[in-house]
Amino acid sequence: MNMFELDVGRDGHVWAVDRSQNIYWRNGITEVKKEGTDWSTTSDQGTTYGTARQVVICENGQSWRRNMESHLEYRTGVMQANLQGTGWEALLDVSNVIDGVVFNDISCGLDGMFAAVDSTGWVWYRT
Repeated sequence: MNMFELDVGRDGHVWAVDRSQNIYWRNGITEVKKEGTDWSTTSDQGTTYGTARQVVICENGQSWRRNMESHLEYRTGVMQANLQGTGWEALLDVSNVIDGVVFNDISCGLDGMFAAVDSTGWVWYRT
């Protein structure tokens, strides 16, 4: 695999983006085998808003991505029994309010706090 972007969650699970903008997660990570066993990809790579440019993991396990069109999306169906979740959903309330804004970076922290920096240097956040 040739990854160019990755993030590691508080519990050690890993998401990564390859050079073709596909998202992967690392399987088999345990206390004994911290490097895991292999990579898996999601079956829903190309949503309405395209493939991934960046992926981040919040401390609560929630995953976010910035796609090639700089739309922001979050991972649905994430729970302790299924950390990979079930799909990507656009953050429509933000996208509608700030239509045309290009995001350059995203980050996620405590309790799902999410922040993004736009191309003009403004910081947007959601708690």
